[in-house]
Amino acid sequence: MSPRLCYLLTQDVEVLMGNWAHARHLSLPPSPFFDELSSDLSKDIQDAFSQVPGSEVDVELITHDRLHRGLNELLPVGNDHCLVSLDEVYVNRADYYLAINRMVSQNGSSAWQDIKEGARPGFPSVETQIKAIAAATKKPIVIVDDGGWTCGSLELVTRNFESQGAKVVKVVVGILIKKENPFPLSVEVESFLSYLEKSVKDWVCERDFFLGVPQGGRTVGFLNDFGKAVPLTPNTCVPYLLGFGHPEKWASLDLDQNSLREFSIRCIDRSIRLFEEIEKESGRVVAVSDIERLPYGIVPGSERFVDVLHREAKRIAGQSAEKNAVQFPRAV
Repeated sequence: MSPRLCYLLTQDVEVLMGNWAHARHLSLPPSPFFDELSSDLSKDIQDAFSQVPGSEVDVELITHDRLHRGLNELLPVGNDHCLVSLDEVYVNRADYYLAINRMVSQNGSSAWQDIKEGARPGFPSVETQIKAIAAATKKPIVIVDDGGWTCGSLELVTRNFESQGAKVVKVVVGILIKKENPFPLSVEVESFLSYLEKSVKDWVCERDFFLGVPQGGRTVGFLNDFGKAVPLTPNTCVPYLLGFGHPEKWASLDLDQNSLREFSIRCIDRSIRLFEEIEKESGRVVAVSDIERLPYGIVPGSERFVDVLHREAKRIAGQSAEKNAVQFPRAV
């Protein structure tokens, strides 16, 4: 009998929205509201898998407090090391933060395709960031991230630091998952939660299932003439929802199209609840222009964001079962 699969969901929306709201003088609902959103999302994913014949999947919600506390307890104290973090949600005492993310482009087709990892919107190239950090410190470097699966990003960063003459002595991650391929890193790796002996179906951040949340979804970009991945301007993303991206591939939601559509609409409804509560707490409307990271296809402007979300939910509900993603022009 095959072992049941873990589906990991990490909680991060409240922290990301807190930074966004503070910059815009907006107020958030209390923490129990965000806990309810996370619980509802976890239940929706579990319910979706339960409809699949033969599915043996257990959704595990990892709370922000748990991962934040466990990860930070592993970090070295004192001034002997330089802490470089790829994560800003769970790590709050790094010396430097490296802004890196995965990007997608349509590359002339209607389907989103992964391209190289690159800098987050608004930041210099990854190479430029690493060069500046390496020049600023002579201490041995400890790289920190919320988690690692194939650890491709961590390996890329480690090699880039070493090419600059910096010494990476350790990698610390909150979650460690190992696929079938050999583990790529040659340095010591320490983790708070290890799933090396468990079967994991996927690990997804909850922000990827929301519209309007900073860092949610995959960054839309393109390869420039030098082969570098460059993000679009303004900051644009593709959520892990039907009608936008490929949830069956990016989030391992191997469901039929009707189930994917129902799940995606429920996720948009959660986003609507979130922004309605923010409006209620803040005493003003949240416009599209307030949104830091727009889902691809939503036009910047002064329209109320909740109204746009209602329209997007209706659009997805009206799509034929054969459609897997909305057709947009090529990202250039």
